[in-house]
Amino acid sequence: MWISLQPPRIDDVDPDSFAPESTVAVEGRGFGESGRLSVDQLAIPQENIRRWTSNVIIFVVPQRARSGLLRVTTSDGTSNAVFVTAEDDIPVRFRDRLLEVSAVAPASAEVGTLVVVQGYGFGPRSAMAELSFVGEEIGFSVSAGRDLVLEWSNRRIELVLPHELEAGDYELSVNGDPTDSRLTVTSPSDAPILGEPRQFAVRTAVTVRTPSVEVYAVLPRGLTFREQPQAQLIRENVPSRRMGVGPDATYHLSSSEDIQRIDRVVLMERRSVEWSFDEAGSSEILLEPWFRTAYRDYLAKTEDIPRDSSVVTELRRGLQLREPVIAIVRAVHRSVVAALTPDLHGVHDPVEAVETDQGAGAYAYATLAVALARSAGVPARRHFGILLDDGGRSIPHAWVEFLVPGAGWVPADPALGDGLLSEDIASFRGFYGDDIAQGSFGRLDDRRVTLSIDGRGVPRLYPAGSMREPDQNWAPGILRLEVPGHSFPDDVESRWEPPVLFGWFD
Repeated sequence: MWISLQPPRIDDVDPDSFAPESTVAVEGRGFGESGRLSVDQLAIPQENIRRWTSNVIIFVVPQRARSGLLRVTTSDGTSNAVFVTAEDDIPVRFRDRLLEVSAVAPASAEVGTLVVVQGYGFGPRSAMAELSFVGEEIGFSVSAGRDLVLEWSNRRIELVLPHELEAGDYELSVNGDPTDSRLTVTSPSDAPILGEPRQFAVRTAVTVRTPSVEVYAVLPRGLTFREQPQAQLIRENVPSRRMGVGPDATYHLSSSEDIQRIDRVVLMERRSVEWSFDEAGSSEILLEPWFRTAYRDYLAKTEDIPRDSSVVTELRRGLQLREPVIAIVRAVHRSVVAALTPDLHGVHDPVEAVETDQGAGAYAYATLAVALARSAGVPARRHFGILLDDGGRSIPHAWVEFLVPGAGWVPADPALGDGLLSEDIASFRGFYGDDIAQGSFGRLDDRRVTLSIDGRGVPRLYPAGSMREPDQNWAPGILRLEVPGHSFPDDVESRWEPPVLFGWFD
């Protein structure tokens, strides 16, 4: 019964490129007895589905199927997305291929808003298609496979400008070919203030004994984004070779009776961030179809985010959902701080914490905040990493970001706001003010490192294989051991050492 209540999960699609009338198998778990199978948001007709079991779906490709994201939807939720390619969409380059952009609307736009590019010669939507923004000193590319790309055809591209795109004037390039069209990207109306950088040396290690099989270890690779702009590998001790899958993240361990240990240190830079909101934007944008499609991964119910639980439903009744988005997310932050009791070693499940009146750890605070925001229609995601407390200890921690249209991803730390760490928080008060419960919304200091973000994990090496994660997962979606086989061998022994900040430099 527990398994049946989880959303479906796709592990493998065979083949991942197809022709009309060919047969495709989708392997995974939690498919149930029936549901909806879609590619590029178009449902596969029921008459094309030849088999549907809890672990396997077999279907015949319709005549007009096109490339895009394949998903399985059941009464328990929607699965992860896997990009599949129609063979007719695999592009063939010709030197004289005509490429023309006739219109870009609007010609000036903020990140997070919808832009339409019209013309000819864009090619089909495939795993290789991309739209690039080429500036004088910087560039950025968006793959056609991202949810932010709402439509891609030979004549039309619709996309939401990613928040990673910096303000500036850009020339558009389609599939590597430049065009004469330009787009001006403007900063959001509300922009954060970033502090001076602080550097941390982060050590991660795992010990493995694998006598019968080869094992692949995946460790944090060092995420980079606006508040955390640099991550550099400075030391590495491995018994075997590092693979070329992902930057400095994946390691191959040969079968051996000996104990093998991976020890790596990454130098990471972090900046504090402070938001100041001057404008109150409407919440009507949350209902726009393009907005909900672009950010559906951050609105979904997942296995560990109880968006539709009775606890979240009850808390949502206290929110005024027609208020500006910034007011909604402030209310979410306050509600979570009030609903949970802090405990550094408390339970991870926020529903359990509320229903049994147990103390909650940072993971529970972040999960409840994201679940409540998504229930209210606001995209939200969790950050997992390490926090340096007043005493110099590095503590596994979790916090959140809410997507506020017109601003961007706004941080909040409800667990710190409720005094999770200790009563001795003098230096924290120096940054957040006397009312930390209020001050920890829209502000984060520079004493934390992000190891993992919801939706930005390292892809599985063997989708149909098996894996083992730490009992206490400090970086969901990253820290794990994988083997190609369907079951993880019992004779593999492993011990993860928690990531540690063993050096920091102002």
